[in-house]
Amino acid sequence: MPLPDSPDGIIGLGTRELALQILAQLASAQVVNRRNVIAEKIATMPTVPGQPVAPYLRTMNNEPQVARGLAEAWDWLFVHGLISPDPVAGQDNYFITRRGHDVLVDASVLREDW
Repeated sequence: MPLPDSPDGIIGLGTRELALQILAQLASAQVVNRRNVIAEKIATMPTVPGQPVAPYLRTMNNEPQVARGLAEAWDWLFVHGLISPDPVAGQDNYFITRRGHDVLVDASVLREDW
């Protein structure tokens, strides 16, 4: 399921649900960079009717609640062992862990106690 395209849609989701949607999106990404993923999601949200259209109208600075909601969900993925900082790549880059790939196939893996 794709991430919602509106601030209300993103903020309205629970952290876990939003996190799992981010994980599904990351599965097809070549580079998994926390800041870039959050900034790109916000920048590509449709403009609000009646507002002037300009490049980069939506940014993390003018959509702080959305940025924080996405960051919470990202951190949920990290805390639950589904993503991890990439030791090979640059700063703020992550990779989907083996457990994360298992969850993509079967979300019941999250019920396992480790």
